[in-house]
Amino acid sequence: MNKYEIINEWKNINFEISGSVLGSIPLSNKTSREACFWMLDKANDLNIPIFFDINWRDVFWPHFSNTNLKYKKSIFSLIKSAISKSQFLKVSKEEAMLFFNSFDPEEISKGFKNNLDVVVTNGGKDIFWYLFNLKGKTKLSFSGKIVDTTGAGDAFLSGMIYQLLNKKQNYNYEEVSKMIKFSSVCGYLTCLKTGAISSQPTLEEVKLFLKESF
Repeated sequence: MNKYEIINEWKNINFEISGSVLGSIPLSNKTSREACFWMLDKANDLNIPIFFDINWRDVFWPHFSNTNLKYKKSIFSLIKSAISKSQFLKVSKEEAMLFFNSFDPEEISKGFKNNLDVVVTNGGKDIFWYLFNLKGKTKLSFSGKIVDTTGAGDAFLSGMIYQLLNKKQNYNYEEVSKMIKFSSVCGYLTCLKTGAISSQPTLEEVKLFLKESF
């Protein structure tokens, strides 16, 4: 969808939007990039929260691996400009080091002016987070056999969005830790089945797992 198609459709959908999710892939194409930035500005005007998952794939950026450092920095700057219009950032530890030379979520957040909430994932290892001006690290271990990790990051993000869209004014450390635990279970349950879509757990499955395991 290009910028003008979004402009034409916006009046029909903006009142139904409670949040929007964006990643770096559509920013790699000029047409979709213009549409994304138009949507970001509109969402900011209407206080619609933006959840950004870098989801870096250099294959979508022409000749990225063979170009000079200046070009690569311009790409990172472009993606960061989109992040600056967001309220929440999910980034893997590897991506954090590539884009920010740090996996400290508070340090990443302070690099932006919008008090960005940041979660840094690392597969099944420690999750570092900076949410609601609280900073922490969460480690969860699961005993089930991992079948396929495809879609686990999307499931984790979905769990975070579900909770953030129902957030209250203030959270304490324990409550944020529970949010991370909930999202981690979403990601873990996805890993117990093959595929990226059909393996996504239902809310009832997540709640049942939490009840039986913690």
